[in-house]
Amino acid sequence: QIEAGIDYPCYPQLVGMVEQFLDPLVEQKIGLEKQNNRYTIPSQLQLPKNPVATEYGDFMTQYFRNRPDQFHKVKGWKACLTGPFTLAGDIIVSPEMVNYTAPVIYSEPRAIMSEQILRTLAQIMAQIAQVYSSLGATIISMDEPTLGLIVGKKTILYHSDDTIIDILNTAIAPIQKYASVHICGRISPRLRDILLQSNVKILDHEFQK
Repeated sequence: QIEAGIDYPCYPQLVGMVEQFLDPLVEQKIGLEKQNNRYTIPSQLQLPKNPVATEYGDFMTQYFRNRPDQFHKVKGWKACLTGPFTLAGDIIVSPEMVNYTAPVIYSEPRAIMSEQILRTLAQIMAQIAQVYSSLGATIISMDEPTLGLIVGKKTILYHSDDTIIDILNTAIAPIQKYASVHICGRISPRLRDILLQSNVKILDHEFQK
């Protein structure tokens, strides 16, 4: 990336964007479980005592410490975290935990339907973002492809606009320099307006003609 002229190189992500963060949380015994490659929250989710999944930041700081000549070729470096909505979309919960709300786009109730779980996940990602920010990451992206699924042109599933904005702002709050949100695929006008009302500094999207 550096030799290709990328101003803000990102570390290679060699595991899935969901597994990268949920697997370490399972090990923390905070209420998230995994069986047969399916994540579940049987009752409630708690905050871990310490941030998880920060090893990529350690890799970047060590890389540039050992290669100062490479650091002088870039403007900074980028960290890619997975946002609370996308993480919650992969976690199965019981119907009573979401007040028997219809799953709609899922085959069973998911944590993305629970405001409480989303807010806890946002705090967890904020913990991680704070570490990456302290390690010197210039751009920290919350990757949220699932937002493109639940926010349509006229309808929005599960939560209000203000709730989505507040949860996003919670996740990116500790980022000292440039907070980014990446959403690939279709961006509805309503989702566009939600993102523009958030505290995000960089909107990162992919489109196909």
